[in-house]
Amino acid sequence: MILSIRHTALSLATAAVMMAAAFTTPAFAAPIVVDRITVGEAPTAVAFSPNGKKAYVTNTNSGTVSVINVKTGDVVDTIDVGLAPVAVAVSPNGRYAFVANYGDDTVSMIDNRYGETLYGFEVGDAPSSVAFSPNGKKVYVSNTESGTVSVISMKKGLVDTIDVGPAPNSVAISPNGKKAYVANNGDGTVSVINVSKGVVTTTIDAGVQARFVAFSPNGKKAFVATTDFDLGGVSVINVKKGIVTDTITLSSLPVSVAFDPRGKTAYVSTAESSSLDGDNGSVEIINVATGDVTGTISFNGDYPQQVAISPNGKRAYVAQFNGGVSVIKVR
Repeated sequence: MILSIRHTALSLATAAVMMAAAFTTPAFAAPIVVDRITVGEAPTAVAFSPNGKKAYVTNTNSGTVSVINVKTGDVVDTIDVGLAPVAVAVSPNGRYAFVANYGDDTVSMIDNRYGETLYGFEVGDAPSSVAFSPNGKKVYVSNTESGTVSVISMKKGLVDTIDVGPAPNSVAISPNGKKAYVANNGDGTVSVINVSKGVVTTTIDAGVQARFVAFSPNGKKAFVATTDFDLGGVSVINVKKGIVTDTITLSSLPVSVAFDPRGKTAYVSTAESSSLDGDNGSVEIINVATGDVTGTISFNGDYPQQVAISPNGKRAYVAQFNGGVSVIKVR
């Protein structure tokens, strides 16, 4: 989940705030903000279609998903889903989008061919994150207030519920489809699920308040956004060994993590505090090989939420809770 909504206000006035981009990078082309797209109220999460032609944005206070034409930057559709949608994932074949509705404990299934919601699955309490298996046959949903992960089969519906740590905020599936990592905000751990057996095989201590987890494209590393309200960073997990091998210190509190398709760079959305009252935020750029922070794109307010990278690696979309989606030209 991008945001622990039980601990913050769901209803916020949308602010139209000008954005200034600041960055420090090496001698190659620096990422810059090139557009701002207006969507619904309180956007929190973004996911691209596999072909990169569309982007799907959850609007928490509107109960909708905005569909963006990536080439033009236009919102081409708005789809009604459940109450307080906070996460979205698109199937590997691009046909479906699944949306975690935090407010009514459901997951909406959108048919992308027709732009409509086909079905709603009842899952655990306060679903906060959703991820497809690489083969597209199953969907994994973290349930923050149940301390569980729901497993949905595309053929059979809900097929399993797996106990994990307290307040799981984010779930990610390894590129080979063998493991699911679950970031537990309640105790700063990552639960490692053996996907074939449907059980937690180990628990990794990742830091305080593990908020978001993402695998590198080659599956060798996992980055976990952690924060203790005053300090924030990214814990780097060696997936083969199942241990934290490095901690990357950031200038602000991390919210989400995304890797570029080549796996050389990670982008971390951050905010200056855990409040939603117009705090400044940024996207911090990390060299995956060295763990160095190589640049920062600063936003003037609007509380950055999830960052997502387009399949071709040329654009980063950042959902900003106080209004809009910022488009960053990455390369």
